[in-house]
Amino acid sequence: MKVLVTGTSGFIGQHLATALIEHGHEVIGLDRQQPRFPVNYVFYECDILDTAKLTQVVSTTAPHAIVHLAARTDLGEKRDLGGYAANIEGVANLIVAIRATPSIQRAIYTSTQLVCRLGYDDGVGSGDESTLSALPADDSKWHLCSHRPPPADEVLRFRR
Repeated sequence: MKVLVTGTSGFIGQHLATALIEHGHEVIGLDRQQPRFPVNYVFYECDILDTAKLTQVVSTTAPHAIVHLAARTDLGEKRDLGGYAANIEGVANLIVAIRATPSIQRAIYTSTQLVCRLGYDDGVGSGDESTLSALPADDSKWHLCSHRPPPADEVLRFRR
């Protein structure tokens, strides 16, 4: 399977790309900065805030899946949310690129509980699956699940 991973210059992205390759997948890396270490996959330097370039890279590489890890992770912004444009506009830009790329069967978005309001409960462990939600139900590319990890043999199995 051909998998495009955003944020491959980051800690998790580096390790995910390596693991995917070790499991026989073709990896395409994308980040706004060059990797710090040599890589054994095709790498594109691209800021996810650049909609046109992002869409061009995604469409041209025609991946089967995308794992989105690119984000600003610190909590240092004191004035407004503008500093977190990659986490907001960047995700919107990636959705545009995915919708323009018919080869993509699945997209996985990561986040943190820091984006949730205080007292947020995702229902994990309670047996209540009602907190699971989906982005446009009519679009088979989208699927969100709770924080519960899937079985190891299901991690890279994507449905059409």
